[in-house]
Amino acid sequence: MQAMTAIRLALGTTILAGSILLVGWAGAAGADAAIPLSPQEAASEIRQRGDRTDFVLLDVRTPNEYREEHLRGAVAVDFLSGSFKREVDRLDRGKTYLVYCRTGNRSEKAVSIMKELRFPNVLHMTGGILKWKEAGLPTVR
Repeated sequence: MQAMTAIRLALGTTILAGSILLVGWAGAAGADAAIPLSPQEAASEIRQRGDRTDFVLLDVRTPNEYREEHLRGAVAVDFLSGSFKREVDRLDRGKTYLVYCRTGNRSEKAVSIMKELRFPNVLHMTGGILKWKEAGLPTVR
């Protein structure tokens, strides 16, 4: 009987500790992190939300990169410009932004700035337009 009580106590303690860790992790990730999406997941989001006015596809590459090719409907804001943070700060925080770049490096930094500026709904396409094209997904010029 004492052995069963000890096992229940140990199990209860383990579950409680795990729950506390999970809640802490979810809170930290949810508040400060963008939701990462593969190119295929991003394509699905674009198909579902692309026509909505509260959804913005944000290309943070240079103007030349954007002119070469981009995702249909994307809006360009150059991460490398000296005014990126100021330009992004003017955007509507009530919208959902799906952010991408060439490989995912600039967009990851852009997303961090957006979270710092308290944008609540930010999605990040991992791998950038290169992985998008590798997946056989379309671009426009």
